[in-house]
Amino acid sequence: MSKAKRAYYDEFYANKDVRKSSLPKLTALSHQLQRFALPANQLIFELLSPGDRLLDLGCGDGDFALLAKNKFKEVFGVDISPIAIQKANGKIANRLDKDHFHFLVCDVDEGLPFNHSFFDAVTCIALLEHVIHPPSLLKEIRRILRKGGELVILVPNDAWLVYRLQSLVGKIPQSGGVDKIGVDWGHLHKFNGEIARNLLLSNGFKVTNVCCSGVFAKLRSLWLSLLASDIIIKAIVTK
Repeated sequence: MSKAKRAYYDEFYANKDVRKSSLPKLTALSHQLQRFALPANQLIFELLSPGDRLLDLGCGDGDFALLAKNKFKEVFGVDISPIAIQKANGKIANRLDKDHFHFLVCDVDEGLPFNHSFFDAVTCIALLEHVIHPPSLLKEIRRILRKGGELVILVPNDAWLVYRLQSLVGKIPQSGGVDKIGVDWGHLHKFNGEIARNLLLSNGFKVTNVCCSGVFAKLRSLWLSLLASDIIIKAIVTK
């Protein structure tokens, strides 16, 4: 594992809250609209079918893994940041079912340390834009999923209307965490709905659901390419 990569994510995704929006500060109206928001983790949880084992890639401090335990007997989570994994383990330390959680430090660019067809489901939430070569990771995900197993991904929609307007006035759209000069060094790839869908189709998956999260998510899903800030896709292994 690259020490530089690990240090980056320890610094920007475990120690600091840099996942701030690049949009202007929320107005009073925006705060009120949050009651109509559909959180991404909840939506992804609802898309998954119950099963024996789930793997959450890029699990961070384990928030989604804890939610997923309501549908799966065992939940695994991997993250490149040792600090994030330490926090995830801290959250389950006093749980009676702590032995059903497994959090591991892992650089997914170097492969996944699991047997073939081991998982019923894999989640990949805000991760594909960070890895060196997304098709290689999808090949690994397909390997560790059983036939008919489910994959749910979330990627930023870099074609979102807000980002288009930012570009129009000379600003650089920022869909992830940024540093003090306004640069998101972690996002290596740009996505929209078409790219995300074609990426899955070309790597042995069948797409079954495409949607988004956020305020008025169901309405925005009617025109994902323009109105959605993220793209959420559920797919199944066709091998």
